[in-house]
Amino acid sequence: MFDLAVVGGTASQTGVGGVSMRGGYGYLTPKYGLVLDNLLSVKVVTADGQVLSASPNEHPDLFWAIRGAGANIGVAAELRFQAHTQPNMVWCGTMTFIPEKVNEVVEALNGALFHPHGDAAAQCVFALSPDSKTPVVTTVLFFNGPEEEGRIHFSGLVGLECISMNMEMRPYAKANTLLDDAVPPGGRKKIIGVKVVPPIRPDFASELLMQIVRKLAAAPELANSCLEIDYFDLSKAYGVSITETAFPSRTRTLNGTIILQWTNPSKDEDFIAWGDKIQNMCENEVRQAGHKPDKLVSTFFGYTYRNNMTPEGMFGVNADALLKVKRQYDPDNVFNKLNPLEQCG
Repeated sequence: MFDLAVVGGTASQTGVGGVSMRGGYGYLTPKYGLVLDNLLSVKVVTADGQVLSASPNEHPDLFWAIRGAGANIGVAAELRFQAHTQPNMVWCGTMTFIPEKVNEVVEALNGALFHPHGDAAAQCVFALSPDSKTPVVTTVLFFNGPEEEGRIHFSGLVGLECISMNMEMRPYAKANTLLDDAVPPGGRKKIIGVKVVPPIRPDFASELLMQIVRKLAAAPELANSCLEIDYFDLSKAYGVSITETAFPSRTRTLNGTIILQWTNPSKDEDFIAWGDKIQNMCENEVRQAGHKPDKLVSTFFGYTYRNNMTPEGMFGVNADALLKVKRQYDPDNVFNKLNPLEQCG
């Protein structure tokens, strides 16, 4: 009705509070940055029951901390975002390829990562076909404009032979439903974040696919699991100073997730340990590319007490300032379940 939109996630089931407080990456991120960078104000319920308005002008220290460490500081009860002009129709959908095409797919995605106006975004998913349970490489493509321009931008992919292609002009509101079927509600789940350095080496992508396929074939209970990599140009995100908000993960890497899904509780340790091995593979690749791996807080990483992470390990250069805000608004450490700031006392 108003041709406006805010930056959001890429799955419609994602909660607004969670994606906003811990970064937030979506199809509009290349154009407008992170979800939390588009926050104008937040109404926060603090540990002692106060309801405070946090913004650049009111409780700016709380506003700084809530953007990146919200779960540690208080409850975000109301969020106000900057809206952007957004045409209703976008060119988006999926293309699915046989696994032998993985090198060509990755090379094409590498070439399509940047768009001069931030109008393009893509995702690459390694999984089993939901119908035949055979390995497939699926791309989710998003172009914020007409089909003709989208086909030109993604020409490297559009020109490849594929199993299926479901690309069309769709209402913008439908774009973030394209991955919903990949993560249905219910069951046991674990999302493990990974980071990779662009351009992704096709040989490394092929190795990842082989590892995914091998494990899913050996453990049929994991058949609905997948590895997903976001091909989002993050220039807008890392163009913001790390100290501008509590959010620390403004690096020149691409994000991905190992989405594990199973049902048997007795398999928890085995399956999560395997997911950690895939994460370690990605960390080694980051090292080989000349970068230092980290597990800084973002939408893609979740920690608990068993991880024994320090404030510095989770929030980097923002740790000391964050601990100061924590002591002011939550001195008794009421909010301690996610990214626990154990050194706040």
